[in-house]
Amino acid sequence: MLNALWQLTRVTLRTDARSLNPHLTRVGLASLLLLVIAFMRSWPRGALVTAPGLDLFRAQLAMTHLFLTANTLFGFSLIIQEEREAGTLELLRLAGFNSLSVLLGKLMPRFIDSLLLLSVQIPFTLLEVTLGGITMNQVIAAYVVLFTYLWLMAMIGVWFSVWCTGQRSAVTWTALAVAAYNFPYLGSWMGGLLALGLPNWDQICLPLRLVTITEPGFIESPWNYSILTLFLVGLFIGLASWWQLQWSLSVPTVAASQSKKRQSQRVWRRPLIWKEVRFLMGGWKGLVIRTFIYVALFTWMALTMLTAWHWGFVFAWSSLLGGGISLIDGTWTASRLFRDEKENQTWSVLALTPKSSFELSLEKWTGWLIGHAPSLLLPYFFLFVCPFIHESIDDLGKTTELYIGSIATGLAIIASLHLLAINSLAWGWKAIPLTFTICCLGGYVFVAHMFPWGYQIGERNIVHAAVAFFLLILIVAMQARLAHLLDKHAGADS
Repeated sequence: MLNALWQLTRVTLRTDARSLNPHLTRVGLASLLLLVIAFMRSWPRGALVTAPGLDLFRAQLAMTHLFLTANTLFGFSLIIQEEREAGTLELLRLAGFNSLSVLLGKLMPRFIDSLLLLSVQIPFTLLEVTLGGITMNQVIAAYVVLFTYLWLMAMIGVWFSVWCTGQRSAVTWTALAVAAYNFPYLGSWMGGLLALGLPNWDQICLPLRLVTITEPGFIESPWNYSILTLFLVGLFIGLASWWQLQWSLSVPTVAASQSKKRQSQRVWRRPLIWKEVRFLMGGWKGLVIRTFIYVALFTWMALTMLTAWHWGFVFAWSSLLGGGISLIDGTWTASRLFRDEKENQTWSVLALTPKSSFELSLEKWTGWLIGHAPSLLLPYFFLFVCPFIHESIDDLGKTTELYIGSIATGLAIIASLHLLAINSLAWGWKAIPLTFTICCLGGYVFVAHMFPWGYQIGERNIVHAAVAFFLLILIVAMQARLAHLLDKHAGADS
């Protein structure tokens, strides 16, 4: 067993070392930290005088939490699915690899890669200690929490990688589980909105524990019962994954052609649009589920916020959080919009139709937009209502800035998804963290250091409109670039 485990681990490590994605992830995190240090002059001057190291440490922990979460979604949740879809899982079993060797052999290289992601930050941590504001006790406690969070998220990703039947379902269920676990941390951004009667949220939600650790005067021990409990929970999930993998390998698989699925009898006049709505976006079920999510979000906002705030804040937070959910959903589906055609080698068949690649790609985007109708319309509806009931939006200038700024933000998101679709043709799943890093970096530089926040509101509205116009031109240019790349792939497939 040990020899089989070592061989599989060695092969996986070599494969990952030759891939650019792990190296780009580490370079991306280090670049973001360097960018934060470079722009420290723009921080409030009081923070620079009192505790610059603490502020930098908080930014580092927030970015590390984000990168570890992304690594869970697109790393640990796919370790078994990659072998299963490649058809090598049964071959490994025939070669003498038992289920534990396969599981550990695929898990350990990804876990080592994530540990390297933590080790990249050690020089920055030493700099933060030198700048002042944090103690070694806080540093040790933070790294203990990050390691435990990595362990727990890795086990959750492995479980869904074993339990689910495809990469799409594995990433989707992992994203839902990770979002549910991080929900108290997200709720803390809303000023104590999660007053649910359960004390010591930071003992359950490790990202919230990081917030507690970075409070001034933190003197608690880095080790407590919650760390041990969550580590044991992760171990239990890992053992359950082992049992599930062993059981699945003992059950013969059923050929896809033998599976019985109910086929839809209706085909639209534009079949490509229908295909995306029906298969990529989930059809009517997807529309109903998305509508229910946003209605439930608005109801939860109303029940929790009306005791201390008014309806304006309910609509504002519903629009903000709804936009975040829409971005996650749109990122997942946009990454598959053209990548599936490339992997299945079906774009060359579509290219034989009288329509150009530009028209075909527009039809696919149209189907994507129809399937995302609740995700697009409901957050903007909440936003549209805000000026009529929000106390802080009391003049025409603020209302105009809200509307034009939200349009520019929506166009920026669409431009990001176009970039994601282009990158997915070359990078596959790796395009999601790559595009996310590029867009976050560009958005941070523009919003924090280029946008003229000190100008009058009328001048800011002109800038908003100019940015929206530029983004619209950029979207058209990226759509043309996407059509050009699709033409090249059609020629390569044929």
